[in-house]
Amino acid sequence: IFARDLGFFETYLYAFEDDQIFDLLHYKKEEAIEIKNALQKELRFLRIDLIPGLLRAVKKNENQFSEGKIFEVSRVFHNKSKTKEGLPKEERRIALAIFSEEEHLFLRLKGDLEIFFKKIGMEKDIRYTGPEKSMEKLFSAKHTQIMLHGHVVGFLGEPSENIKNVFKVKKSVVVAELNLDVL
Repeated sequence: IFARDLGFFETYLYAFEDDQIFDLLHYKKEEAIEIKNALQKELRFLRIDLIPGLLRAVKKNENQFSEGKIFEVSRVFHNKSKTKEGLPKEERRIALAIFSEEEHLFLRLKGDLEIFFKKIGMEKDIRYTGPEKSMEKLFSAKHTQIMLHGHVVGFLGEPSENIKNVFKVKKSVVVAELNLDVL
């Protein structure tokens, strides 16, 4: 739907994450899976979120394109919650980003999400909440959680200036992430 109907381009990114990103984004390392024999010392964790990789992809593309719409469908890994077999929990997610020199990207991506929810028959079940205090370090004032029957299934927001600086993103950008297993 995102590629065919909404003009997004799919990207494939590594599942490894730099431990410095955990510190900068205030993620808990104990919730991540550490790779014992990592190929690179700094890429020793499996990701718990798709957004850092997507922001790196925005940085690589913003110099060549005045605007763009990208997404990734992949897995994230959580050591905190386990499966019945005692293995770390994996979740399938989709992360999306729109970048441009223009403002008001939040409403563009929200509109694309609403088209997606309509096409999968869930438009009446999805609700958006106001800004969430736990997300203030990552996002500007423009962010929301996406709810399905009272449960958080994702978020939508503009990364804060601090986060944009960490990833060296210069253009306006808005991101969203959805848990596909729950949807």
